[in-house]
Amino acid sequence: MFPTPLRRLLRTSAASHICLALLDIDTFKTINDTSGHDAGDRLLRKVAEKLQDFQSDSCFIARIGGDEFAILMTGNIPALFETALLDILARMRFTFRNPIMSHACTVSIGYVCVPLPDAREKSLLKRADLALYAAKTSGRNRICEYHPAMEEKLDLAARLRRRVQTGLRDHSIEVFYQPIFSLSAPGRISFEALLHWDHPQHSLLSPQHFPEVFDDPRLTLTLNTFVTHQVMQDMRLLQEQNVRFERIAINIASCDLEGSGFFTNISTVAEEMNVPLDSLALEVTENVFSRPHHQQLEHELDTLHRQGVQISLDDFGTGFASLTHLKTITFDYVKINRAFVAGLERHGTDAAIIRGVIDIVHSLGRKVVAEGIGSATQVRALLEMECDFVQGDFLCEAVPVMDIPAALEKIRYRALLSPENGPA
Repeated sequence: MFPTPLRRLLRTSAASHICLALLDIDTFKTINDTSGHDAGDRLLRKVAEKLQDFQSDSCFIARIGGDEFAILMTGNIPALFETALLDILARMRFTFRNPIMSHACTVSIGYVCVPLPDAREKSLLKRADLALYAAKTSGRNRICEYHPAMEEKLDLAARLRRRVQTGLRDHSIEVFYQPIFSLSAPGRISFEALLHWDHPQHSLLSPQHFPEVFDDPRLTLTLNTFVTHQVMQDMRLLQEQNVRFERIAINIASCDLEGSGFFTNISTVAEEMNVPLDSLALEVTENVFSRPHHQQLEHELDTLHRQGVQISLDDFGTGFASLTHLKTITFDYVKINRAFVAGLERHGTDAAIIRGVIDIVHSLGRKVVAEGIGSATQVRALLEMECDFVQGDFLCEAVPVMDIPAALEKIRYRALLSPENGPA
């Protein structure tokens, strides 16, 4: 339906420029999954009603499928296109209420503007779609104009996706495990599951060496689904080897949390593999709670928490409104970012911040994990501050599941029980 008015405008408009924008509702899938399709339909109608106010002789708006709308504008002053789209973006920020819960609704908009003589139907649609993808992957709730670099980035992402998919097939991408040690009871061991990539050009890489992988929500979801399944299998293996551990923590990204599919998948896989949910922890970075659908995320995390899954606020202190999160979000642990731990021996400010976080979290009846431990001095300082758990390459590097028993034996002797290497 939409290409017809687009073709007509390309043939008949007397304006000097044309702008094609694609609008996508950020929270549509969440509302559909959690409140039902009737609620999703009502949201679509409400968005359509609001968009009708912007229609004019120079602005044609149509729903082109699902929760996506097209906005087609013509005019002689290109700068006015972005002004109009900013007005639409602002109008689309509203609270959508239904009997189950309220949602903060926002949209993402990608657009392309070209002189009318240069406009081609397929090119406009492709470029607007790339701009929309950029708006959604850069945080949503924003507009983004097409730039040629987007096509280069898309090609790079496609190549990277193929390499990652190949890595999953040939098992060069694996899940490694880094122990998390208790400072008060060295026998209490948990693990964090970490991706490692045996890259053909760069040897063994940890996630911080290929962050661009996680810029792609689809790729992130694929990897984290792989991690979830692998962790469940490895839990069974550790149990069979009589390796005693409390929990294994999985890092999750905001794209995993959109809708209930990810949470349902965790519960389903755990049940299929006979893995108790109370042996699992989820590490969530604070930035996921600054997104428009954060209330739904909090609800889903709280549901899993009631089933036994523990929640850890990862990279604490580097996100937005950390103290507010301590008050409003269900959590069991706070994980102090390695940047603060690294400065523990050099900067009094970092020590004061860590001590303050520990005191606040303890006053709430929760625990603190310090990551990135690089020396025995840091361990001693954290022990004095009554930090609960520590983790880092000084204590034990991340290892494959088959190497965990040997690594733990080595660590108990060398790092945690040996007086010259640490107080624990």
